[in-house]
Amino acid sequence: MGVGTFFLVGGIYGMNYKNGDATDEIFTTIAGSIMLAISVPFYLIGTPILIYNIYQYNVHKGHLRKSDEYQAALDRYKLRKRGGESSALQLMIFPELNFIEKRGGVNAVVRF
Repeated sequence: MGVGTFFLVGGIYGMNYKNGDATDEIFTTIAGSIMLAISVPFYLIGTPILIYNIYQYNVHKGHLRKSDEYQAALDRYKLRKRGGESSALQLMIFPELNFIEKRGGVNAVVRF
């Protein structure tokens, strides 16, 4: 559509160009007409493509938003799975082995 706009503006300028020289005005009028004729196919092809691309952008923008929601839910699940940022009381019990002092036992860690 940008190329079509270039030819359209050039064609309008060529059609309306007046400097007093008859031969120059004839050539610029012919060139302006040709540029206007060239701009039409660019608009006929470019407009449906632009409309289709805008439609696809709007449709896929919704998909991206949904994908972001899925990713956020997955991140929340992974955070819960690791045990981070939980409001519940967490009690972890694990064995302790001390080979230097030759003793063992059980340790407990409580997280709020």
